[in-house]
Amino acid sequence: MALLGGVSSTANPSYTASELAYQLNDAGAKYLLTVPQLLERGLEAASQSKVESVFVFGNESQTLNLQKPLNEMGLNSLSNIDIKNQIDIEVGINLPIEVLLVGSNIY
Repeated sequence: MALLGGVSSTANPSYTASELAYQLNDAGAKYLLTVPQLLERGLEAASQSKVESVFVFGNESQTLNLQKPLNEMGLNSLSNIDIKNQIDIEVGINLPIEVLLVGSNIY
């Protein structure tokens, strides 16, 4: 994103739509990237801001325990490498593989 001249601003998932809209406006956001579980709140916030488009990663059927390491959910190291590569491609972040192999991984 930075290579394209963009700036990212993370948001607390516990924000209300109004709080998120404030942050979006304050950051001058044009796009909102979210997950299905937060889409409704994200759309409400986007409608109160200058956001032009909302993008959703994943789908509702993908239910994950956010505090459980991927390897405890049945994903082996090869699956973790596939996930890492997909994140690298889709998000443009070179994620260290160690992040997916130990501890709680998804936040």
